[in-house]
Amino acid sequence: WSMDDVTYFVLNKRSKASTQNLTQETISRIKEWNSLDWKLYLHFNKTFWQRIEDTIGLERMKIQVQLLKSKIQKLMNTCLEEPDAVEPSDVKNTFFLPHQPNKVKVL
Repeated sequence: WSMDDVTYFVLNKRSKASTQNLTQETISRIKEWNSLDWKLYLHFNKTFWQRIEDTIGLERMKIQVQLLKSKIQKLMNTCLEEPDAVEPSDVKNTFFLPHQPNKVKVL
C-alpha cells in the first residue's frame, strides 16, 4: 500500500469530557476477563515489532511514522476548516452533525 492509502484523520470521536480514566483495578479486571485476547495481543505485538526490526528496522519505521503524521496534517489542512473539533451546537449544517447518544458529546 502507498502512504496515501493509509492517510486518514479522525471524525466523530467522543469528546474528552465524556470519557473517564480507568483505575488500575479495572484495567486488571478487563485483562483477566479478556485474558485470551490479551495473550494474543501480547504475542502478535511482540512478533510485529520483531518483524519490523528484521525487515525495515526501527529507524526507518520512525521515519515512515513521521511521514505519515505529516501527510495526515496536510490532509487535515486541505479538508477541514478548523484544526480542532467543534462543539455539536456549532455545526452549521445539521446534515453533518454526528449522532449524539445519551449525554455523550460526539465531536
